[in-house]
Amino acid sequence: MSEAIERNCPASIRDCHQWVAWKYVERGGKPTKAPINPHNGLLASSTDQSTWGTFSQAMQACERNKSLAGVGFVFSLDDPYCGVDLDDSINESTGELKPWAQQIVDRLDSYTEISPSGLGLKVFIKASKPGSRCRKAYHDGEVEIYDRDRFFTVTGNRIATAPSEVNVRQESLDAVYAQVFGNDEPGTSATPSASRDPQPHSDVARRARSFKLCGMAIGTCISIQPVRRTLRWSLPWLTSPKMPLRSTGSLDVHS
Repeated sequence: MSEAIERNCPASIRDCHQWVAWKYVERGGKPTKAPINPHNGLLASSTDQSTWGTFSQAMQACERNKSLAGVGFVFSLDDPYCGVDLDDSINESTGELKPWAQQIVDRLDSYTEISPSGLGLKVFIKASKPGSRCRKAYHDGEVEIYDRDRFFTVTGNRIATAPSEVNVRQESLDAVYAQVFGNDEPGTSATPSASRDPQPHSDVARRARSFKLCGMAIGTCISIQPVRRTLRWSLPWLTSPKMPLRSTGSLDVHS
């Protein structure tokens, strides 16, 4: 669990004081990922910085408390990061990346890892979400985009040929957002809030938004019980959607 995260988690987000642990809790009859304060084991809040900690503190909390499933990164108004969650983007039978997900991953071209389920992908980029929409069914999966007030679980199971760092991708995100949401503004959305300062990188500074909206979770330290199946990605990362994908670590997956 910890080896993949220690090896692959990008230094840029690792150095942020925006880490929590997480565990599954039942809500509405189904398991939901809940952020946990790494200092005291109580529920954390994605909008309260006092309930977050450092990367090391979150990892240590998982080692102390085996009921915790992993660590997560909280997106904040004060950081330049945005997360794109591609749910149900991996074919469960073949382990192949679905074509629609392949296209998005190629376009964003930034740190990408396999989610705790083993069937989704999480992409971390430097950008601001260009509209109010956060979530939408897309092809036979779902796309979620958040840049504040939510956490993403972090697994460290990086796609082998994805960049090892989080890259500035504002124009790419603009294109993906338009492709997924188009002019379909009604529905799941976030309440506009105050803009954050443009980041020093010229691309982000040039294209910084006056609103930055909503956010939610992705990634994970993998240690979830009970184990029902194990997926191990062993083939090279693909340039064609027909080739199976590989991560830099093995992943125990549970239904």
